[in-house]
Amino acid sequence: MLPLLTSINCRKNSLVHLDVRNGNNSLLTAFTADGNSDLKCILVDDPWYAAVNFPDKPYLSYGIKDDLAQYTSVACGNNIISGKVYHDADTNCIKDGTEQGVPNVIVKVDGPNDFYSNSNDTGYYEIFVDSNTNYQISVIADTVETLIKGYCPVAGIAVNSGSHKAVSGDVNFGMDLNLCAVLSTQIATCMLRRCYKNKVGVLYENVGSITQFNVNVYVDFPEYIKFISSNYDYTLVDEEEDIYQFNIDSVEAFSRGVIYIVDSVICGMEEIRGRMQCIKSWITPPSHCIEPLDTTGWDNSNVKVKENANCLGDSLVGFTLKNNGLGDMTSSKEYRLYYDDALAYKGTYQLMAQDSLLIYSTADGSTVRFETDEIDRFSGDYLPAINIEGCGSSNPSDTSVGVWANPLENGLDIDVSEMCIYISDSYDPNDKQVSPAGITEYNYVPEKGPLTYTIRFQNTGTAEAYNVYLVDTLSDQLDLSTFKIRGASHEYTYKIEGTDQIVLTFTFANINLPDSTTNEVESHGFIIYTISPIKGITPGTVIENYADIFFDYNSPIRTNVTSVTAIDTVIISNAVIKVTESGVPIGIAESKILDINIYPNPTKDYIFIEGNDQEFNELQIYDVNGRLLISQLIGEGRSQIDVSKLVAGVYIIHVANDKDQSYSFKMVKE
Repeated sequence: MLPLLTSINCRKNSLVHLDVRNGNNSLLTAFTADGNSDLKCILVDDPWYAAVNFPDKPYLSYGIKDDLAQYTSVACGNNIISGKVYHDADTNCIKDGTEQGVPNVIVKVDGPNDFYSNSNDTGYYEIFVDSNTNYQISVIADTVETLIKGYCPVAGIAVNSGSHKAVSGDVNFGMDLNLCAVLSTQIATCMLRRCYKNKVGVLYENVGSITQFNVNVYVDFPEYIKFISSNYDYTLVDEEEDIYQFNIDSVEAFSRGVIYIVDSVICGMEEIRGRMQCIKSWITPPSHCIEPLDTTGWDNSNVKVKENANCLGDSLVGFTLKNNGLGDMTSSKEYRLYYDDALAYKGTYQLMAQDSLLIYSTADGSTVRFETDEIDRFSGDYLPAINIEGCGSSNPSDTSVGVWANPLENGLDIDVSEMCIYISDSYDPNDKQVSPAGITEYNYVPEKGPLTYTIRFQNTGTAEAYNVYLVDTLSDQLDLSTFKIRGASHEYTYKIEGTDQIVLTFTFANINLPDSTTNEVESHGFIIYTISPIKGITPGTVIENYADIFFDYNSPIRTNVTSVTAIDTVIISNAVIKVTESGVPIGIAESKILDINIYPNPTKDYIFIEGNDQEFNELQIYDVNGRLLISQLIGEGRSQIDVSKLVAGVYIIHVANDKDQSYSFKMVKE
């Protein structure tokens, strides 16, 4: 056992097997095992500890181990199973010479010990396994869900690994893909600091099987963030909304690129510290060839939470639901209002195609979150939701901020991305974050996920870093089949490996990351990925993760530990709020409706009408029995209506025009 062993040197010994397990690997201060080309597995006490403390240095003249060797705590051999994941264009389940490889597909080897790998940019994968062992090889096809119509062989491939050092090649998997381009975009940034320049990365990708031409990427900046520069040519297409356009021209199949943007958070407003800001990107043309994975029971409705959440006056907040689909909802769905981190109200709705529902609620300085159930439709949407901060209080110190962190994708399709992050003055430059971060001190998150992990790093040394490595071991409570990379600050490669524990290694080779004293803005980097908890996770399970960051040959920097609790527990608020709803009829232009604000509601003495134009010039107030009580002409700008003589109760307000078009909603008179 040699439990006191502190040094091992096994360089250039033609080893085929190495077991250094002694129950005390933490005492090892020197370890080398490179120069053993047939050594594919090194048995250690803890693969995570070995990966972090015995790191590879392939760019030096020698290394800790050879690049293809992996650390494991269970037996693994030196046999190879390899093959290609390819686009089976003629659907004959035979790899032809001209058929293109499909990257980033996870391959699993089932046997006495399970092994994982992923196809590279050419579709090739390679896994080291034990000799004389039966395995079942399969692909986790969910990773290409936007493209795949089928794959073969569906049942997987049975392989016996053969005698020692045998190679089982051409274990191939054919993908039957839609013949179209599928554009996606992911926007990411590592921080938002007041008065500092920050770096945004916009990843654009064609995960489809043919080239797309005339591609444009758009980026929309929020109120407190200002665009400064970019590595791509750009056009300011909407000065008022601060929207920029980037012409990409063409994007080949299975290729990607990154737009880098430098922005800055404004100075002079300390009250914005802690406020959430969301940067949005989208790519055109949108794909129309993504087929639903399962449309069973889908009524062709598609409900979105519109992005026009507004503070209405000093006591109301407004949200809009719209059915953008081609079909009427055939059953009702639930919506929920959270005040800070607790559920304050639940309601139901059922919308016809293209109909909208406006929901008004009390604004009291809380962070208000509005969300609705997911419509049964194709993959691509998560929980439709939106948050709004700072409504209902003129004093910034009385408003709550930083309560909710939106997932990277929240009700958005593949061609749209939104990154929401809090403004801060200080931060840990090397950390790991999870979004949603969870509510309450227990960090409760939904059991279905997804979880978005961001690993941020900064070169705070005194010289340029040539290579950066991120070693991240996944919790066994996370489902590898849902893993997707969402964005990165620089070009990277990654690999998935491991047996009892899955290890993700992200490599930023030749990154030449400047130090923070030389170039603060460019000294930062990040990687972002999403992954969901395993199906059937035990409610209350805590999911913890951290990563280790290597700058060249320096000792690793360990990040903080992210911790969330997977449970669908709902915290009930004791806040007293009032909610009113207003259906928007077909035939009224939505822009007209949304330009008119009527507040406050509830009210005691007066209501104000703001933003109306000359077309909608008449206001009428009815009681619940349909009796007309007030009729008044209104003009442009702001109008005031005296309702002080009305008794307490519920009333219906109509705003109409001379074409007999109108919209209405409920008003509560206190």
